[in-house]
Amino acid sequence: MYRILLVDPDKDSRDLSVNIIKNMGFDIALQSVASYDAAIEFAANGCVDILITEIKVEGIDGFSLVNELKSINENIRFIVLSTSNEFNDVKRAIKAGATDYLHKPVDKKELIEAVSAALEQCEEAKYISEQKEIKTEFVYEYVLLSMLYGKKFGDIHIENGSQFSESDFDVYGRILLLEFENEFFDKSQEDFVEKINALFNDEKIIAHYLNLNANQSVILFDRTMENSMDEEGWLKLATKIQRKIETKHASKCCVAVSSQVGDGVTLSDAMEEVEELMEGKFYESKTKVFAKQAKEESPVFVQADDDTIVKRIRQDIKLKDVDDLKKNFQLLWERYGSKTNLSQIYIKFVFSNILKEFYEALPSVGELELNDEIDTLYRSQDLSAVREIMEKNISRLEETFKINPQSVHREVECVKQYIYNHYGEEIGVEQLAGMVYMAPSYLSCVFKKETGQNLSKFIKAYRMEKAKEMLENSHKKIVNISNEVGYPNVSYFCQSFREYYGVSPQKYRNVGENSIVAIEE
Repeated sequence: MYRILLVDPDKDSRDLSVNIIKNMGFDIALQSVASYDAAIEFAANGCVDILITEIKVEGIDGFSLVNELKSINENIRFIVLSTSNEFNDVKRAIKAGATDYLHKPVDKKELIEAVSAALEQCEEAKYISEQKEIKTEFVYEYVLLSMLYGKKFGDIHIENGSQFSESDFDVYGRILLLEFENEFFDKSQEDFVEKINALFNDEKIIAHYLNLNANQSVILFDRTMENSMDEEGWLKLATKIQRKIETKHASKCCVAVSSQVGDGVTLSDAMEEVEELMEGKFYESKTKVFAKQAKEESPVFVQADDDTIVKRIRQDIKLKDVDDLKKNFQLLWERYGSKTNLSQIYIKFVFSNILKEFYEALPSVGELELNDEIDTLYRSQDLSAVREIMEKNISRLEETFKINPQSVHREVECVKQYIYNHYGEEIGVEQLAGMVYMAPSYLSCVFKKETGQNLSKFIKAYRMEKAKEMLENSHKKIVNISNEVGYPNVSYFCQSFREYYGVSPQKYRNVGENSIVAIEE
């Protein structure tokens, strides 16, 4: 709404002009006065956009009134009224920038055209002013954004120069980084700005809001707020803002608050700090507000220990030992769960490599599926999402190891064949398990399921059978038979033979198989 002031000492003329202007139907506020002083008093209480004035008001030059009101609003538009058509007056009006010069008594059509032209000029001036303001704000935010990301003020190039100085950016004392899990600002930017400004007004906050990208924005707080806020106060304010944003927008939001900013030069340090703090949401998915702790953790170097655990996991996969795989995965996980100063990219890299090992052990899984799963892992927003991916694939491995009977059959046959060919050598469960890339416990389990015998009993039974054959079909000494069937200690061999057949090796050789039958009877 534009404000129009009509100054005309002639009441009849004034009333006529008021009536014409009011009937134009424009959204305006019209005030009419008869004197110079009344005009000055009215203008002092509020900005006048259009002045319609008699060229002489109580003997005072109307152009003096124009100059007075221009000191209040330099963009004021004015229309001059006069009972004379003196050329000098018209010339002065044109030179002063009058919208029009009307002869009294005013013609209705001419007054309407003059007021309409003045209103159009006001609209044009308003548009130019708004565009200039927008451009100024844009330049300011461009410089501010550049300084946040490390550029020095003197290195920032601005076309046609800048109306700002470096000191204009020394006004901020604290930075708050807002981060949403989705591309929140693509949809809600305008609405959010209105609500955040309303929040500032409610809380009496002096701050500048700046959008960074589709899911991040920063709030830069005025340095004067540091006088009334300690670190705990800033944490409380950050928590309050975070809760209000989530409540009003129903979208998950995390907030990181910086340490106190020194001056414009250290804006980039504060920005780097809040970005590092925001990394914490990857490790602590339930935490919403992050601030610098009083005592920082020292860097932790874990590469060597990590490699050891990863090697164990690879071995567990080869041996199909799901129990140990779970234990070693948990061990690795516990290391990362308590080390929030590790890069999330490093953590994702470690687990993506383990994921590749998983997929190599999974049958009928293509490279495309693996790439999709790794891509999902790298896009994980927090550590719990990474864990979910890893545990899902451990379960897939477990199921694969259980439901592959043909593979199990081949491995059991391989173990049996080795026993048949090497029964005279030292044979252990761990040795056999390593040969077929199984865990000892898992091999023992599948071997019994496949053969109906425990692995150690199967080895002993085969050795006893071979010893019996030698006792029956050869004249070898018992000590030699003992060595040939894998018993370096002859006493232990004799004890084992007696336990298995019920007679000693010597008695069996003397009596033969009848001795075993007699005992059984």
